[in-house]
Amino acid sequence: MYRRRDVEEEEMERVPDLPVREPIPERVTDEGAQFRFFEHGVSFDWSPAQFLAWTFGVLFVVFGAVALARAAACGGMHLSVGGLHHTPWLGVIHVAFGMMLLLAGTIPEGIRGTLSFLGTLALAFGLIVAIEPEALHGGLGVHTPHGVLYVAVGAVLLLVSILSPFMRGGERAYSQHRHSMRR
Repeated sequence: MYRRRDVEEEEMERVPDLPVREPIPERVTDEGAQFRFFEHGVSFDWSPAQFLAWTFGVLFVVFGAVALARAAACGGMHLSVGGLHHTPWLGVIHVAFGMMLLLAGTIPEGIRGTLSFLGTLALAFGLIVAIEPEALHGGLGVHTPHGVLYVAVGAVLLLVSILSPFMRGGERAYSQHRHSMRR
């Protein structure tokens, strides 16, 4: 926050904690009072990896929610969603993984580390499922195609987290604030 010591606290307007671009010279108004104006700008930072995280996140949440809804509607433990077998537990895992991807996509500065972690998690889980699907079939209803899907998703997330650039956007919003120069 910008503060002037010679201005009374009640005369000073509150200025948000935004980066100050450059002060505008003092101006004299019709009443003769002097004011100092400041422009503030907000930059928009983003990464293309955010869009991939949101896309995969929405897909996992939708598949998991459909699996949970079908399990609640028919009461079955093993059901099919999108041609893949699911159980309610796998639906919960899909919703949780999708929500983590959606949250990862909201902060561009943290997208690389989070996508690396989630990609490694998906890749490891996919390898376990692809190598030994029968061990997890009873509880999660997974088969070898599940493992291949999770390996592919994990590999894509890892590659994107490594290769995706971080973009600094231009100025997005401006506001002017004035401070009285009266003593």
